[in-house]
Amino acid sequence: MHIIWSLVLGVAVAASAAPDASPTYSLGQVLVKFRAMPSGIGRSLASQQFSLLSASAQELLTRYQVQSLRRIFPAVTASSTTSFSAILNKNVTVPDLYAWCVLRVSSTTDITDLAARMRREPQVENAEPNYFVSALETTPNDPSFGLQWFHKNTGQFSGGLAGADLRSTFVWSHLTASTVKIAVLDTGISSTHADLVANTIAGRNIVDNNAVTEDGYGHGTHVAGIIGARGNNGVGVAGILWTAQLMPVRVLDNSGTGTMADVAEGIAWAADNGAKIENMSLGGTGASSILEDAVNYAYGLGVLIVASAGNDGTETVQYPCRYDNVVCVAATDHADKIATFSTRGSWVDIAAPGENIFSTLATGACPLCDPTGYGYLDGTSMASPMVAGVAGLILARHPSWTPTQVRTQILTNVTDINARNPTLTGKFGTGRLNAAAAVFQKPAVVTSIALTPDNTNIANGSIITNYAMSLSSDASAPQVRVSLINQLNQELGVGTTTQVIVAGELNVSGNIHLGAISTTYPLTSRIILRATLVDDFFTVSSDLKTWNFSETESIPVGGAAAVWNPLFDPRNRQSATVRLTLNRAGHVRVRIFTTAGRLVQTLADEETAAGVRTWDWSGTNTQGSLAASGLYLVHIQAPGVDTIKKMVLVK
Repeated sequence: MHIIWSLVLGVAVAASAAPDASPTYSLGQVLVKFRAMPSGIGRSLASQQFSLLSASAQELLTRYQVQSLRRIFPAVTASSTTSFSAILNKNVTVPDLYAWCVLRVSSTTDITDLAARMRREPQVENAEPNYFVSALETTPNDPSFGLQWFHKNTGQFSGGLAGADLRSTFVWSHLTASTVKIAVLDTGISSTHADLVANTIAGRNIVDNNAVTEDGYGHGTHVAGIIGARGNNGVGVAGILWTAQLMPVRVLDNSGTGTMADVAEGIAWAADNGAKIENMSLGGTGASSILEDAVNYAYGLGVLIVASAGNDGTETVQYPCRYDNVVCVAATDHADKIATFSTRGSWVDIAAPGENIFSTLATGACPLCDPTGYGYLDGTSMASPMVAGVAGLILARHPSWTPTQVRTQILTNVTDINARNPTLTGKFGTGRLNAAAAVFQKPAVVTSIALTPDNTNIANGSIITNYAMSLSSDASAPQVRVSLINQLNQELGVGTTTQVIVAGELNVSGNIHLGAISTTYPLTSRIILRATLVDDFFTVSSDLKTWNFSETESIPVGGAAAVWNPLFDPRNRQSATVRLTLNRAGHVRVRIFTTAGRLVQTLADEETAAGVRTWDWSGTNTQGSLAASGLYLVHIQAPGVDTIKKMVLVK
């Protein structure tokens, strides 16, 4: 369920006369609630607009050297509270948010002291710093957690890449448990392991046709710990799920091998006994109809099936990983590179950490046993349970989702590692598993308006007023960047003013003054008002409004400047003509530039009498050569005239 954020949150910078070593509030900002605020005040005021406020408010803002004021919330209308009262069948009263403002002051101001002084002012009801908030991250107390780089990679191992991890700690701030049954089709699970016993339920031994699922090889116990080792219990390690329902289905014997028939039987048994996720860290190169039938049977009963891609370092197809209804997982290392041992190919769906993975192991005497109960293993066998564990988190939040929905959520919300693996693009699926991105929903613009201009066209110098939007986010409150984009996806920043960064607010609004777009961005034909939302996991762009843009001819006060025949072919003896009508004599400069600002030709740099003058450009540059085809800008400067026009040379 989406959370609609309504807190007034801050940006991550501190402000004080002597900066704190641990900044806690936003530089140069103080939040103030006035006791009275005149109605009709815009959402933002520059200092020169303070005259719209009462005399006492003006005096206060001047005395504290406030540079600008921005109201945070729109007014709550009587009709809104009336409608809510009718819905709830009781009178609804809400705090008056209208008078809450962000005041900008010098970045050297001691904000704590300023807030304290402003609270003593009779016009002020409350004042406080604009405190910083950050994404909640939970680190468990399991003593070997630091060895599990796949949860939180700080570069703690040689060659590791900080951030090349699942971002598990961010998920754990919201969710650590799942009641979904997750079948581990493997060598069994240790029944006495301190990190697994509370998370293991009854299963089945297909190999020996009984209910004894003890791990006699060690592989299944390691896989189970990745999915669901008990977390934050002060023991060993943490699984992706701290609390889980791990169903051991023993389909491999004490040498780690098994048959297609046993695996197929195990798939069906788990599905019949309530498993909603099945992990198979196993595979072979032989295609099997019985195995595929079993996979399709379980999938039809609503089971998500995950399998490892193989460990031969080639593109040899592995089964059951290759089947359509299986999520096929390759392995990465701690630098987000595809592990050298990992099988890869166009049939792989996703990659996940699988090298140097620290997890639970069985004790006693077995090939992979360890007396400590823990150890490192490599393989796509370790990558597959990563995906299964994340699927468990997703189903904990969305228990009614189908396997297709869970699969899509996982595969479409990954970390792009193409740049780390340029020669393998397309051979490790959609990217590297990202638990946080898969579990949380993307932030979104719930509603948006852009009132003025509300028609289909916009021109140079327009002011876009009262753009507004309501936001939602599943994790932390998103940062919002409002900008103007043209049809070429160029951000129209030069000459355009906009309130571009807002963080942690339910409602975002403001104004944009459109600069001389036709001059600075001469190929613009459409202008888009875009909001970019950034939270801890996602960057999402939403286009609020699109206008058609056409250059408006301006008549400078000193005369009229124009270009005749602006589209010309010099090979056909054509030229473009600059025509200037001057109201008074003076110095005139007419120069041709590329759109990148490089001088091509000077047509005039002279004293000129009042009246009409013309200059022709035949397309030559300062070296006498014919310029390349393309768009050129002619900069015309004269008494009372300073304008830029366009020409297009074709040849």
